Amino acid sequence: MQMTTRPDLAPSARRGRAAAMLLTGFVTQNLAVGTTFGAYGLIVDALSREFHASHSLVALGMGMIALCLGLLAPLAGTLLDRWSVRSVMMLGAVFAAVGFLAASQAQSIGVFLFCFGALGGIGITFIGPLPSAKLAGGWFPQAPGKAIGFVAIPLLIAVGPPLYSRWIGAYGWRSLFTLLGVVFLLLVPLLWFVRSRPPVRRPVLPMAGLPVRLRGAAGASAIAASGRSV
Repeated sequence: MQMTTRPDLAPSARRGRAAAMLLTGFVTQNLAVGTTFGAYGLIVDALSREFHASHSLVALGMGMIALCLGLLAPLAGTLLDRWSVRSVMMLGAVFAAVGFLAASQAQSIGVFLFCFGALGGIGITFIGPLPSAKLAGGWFPQAPGKAIGFVAIPLLIAVGPPLYSRWIGAYGWRSLFTLLGVVFLLLVPLLWFVRSRPPVRRPVLPMAGLPVRLRGAAGASAIAASGRSV
């Protein structure tokens, strides 16, 4: 008996879902990189004056972010192999939100560096380049390089600094960090809709013409075959 396959999504719906996942990867990647590398240089002088710290000490915050991205990359990759992209991204968004919100309330340079560099660094690693790349590649297996290249476009690094600068001039760096923390927090429920890859095709047995008694057995066989292939 020949077995056919039936897609879980119509072609148009599948293309729409793939485009939505690609856009999600683009947004999360840009938020991760654009809110850290794009904003931190603008507040170094303000942090140095407010915390009476040297520029070299303040600059450590960006170094800690880069260190987290490097040292935690193997852990992020392991989690992406064991968990879904959605779970890793949601964890990253929570850490990033807590890091930015806590840093906005810091009263010393040490507390600020821990909140932004350590907590924020963990969050950026788990929501940034690696998860976004896996999400894009999973939905576009026929052209993963092109998809990953799209999500890696650093748009927010280009357009973010002028906007950040105006916000800081009007409301201060603490207000900016509070805003960024809220953005990451609002991202958490939206990431619930992320799927790592397209739905698998379900095997379907042709049942037309089969006796009623045999249709149940054929259906059970199809379900068992589907379970073994997942």
